[in-house]
Amino acid sequence: MLDMKRLRLLWELRARHTVAAVAEALNYTPSAVSQQLALLEREAGVPLLRKVGRTRELTVAAHALVDETEALLAGRERAEA
Repeated sequence: MLDMKRLRLLWELRARHTVAAVAEALNYTPSAVSQQLALLEREAGVPLLRKVGRTRELTVAAHALVDETEALLAGRERAEA
């Protein structure tokens, strides 16, 4: 099972576009965010990020995973309401 905290980091990366922005928003170090994303990639068993110059872009698999994460988070919010 994939870790929800790590999935949230991936979701934040899609929204904020850089590891540094995710780290700043969530009060983590960029290194911690990168390490957690690498662990998520291993858990998922597919590449989630690709390097483009100095930045990283989400792969098609990562976008699909973020879409599923959004559905899970929305369901969780409805259940808690």
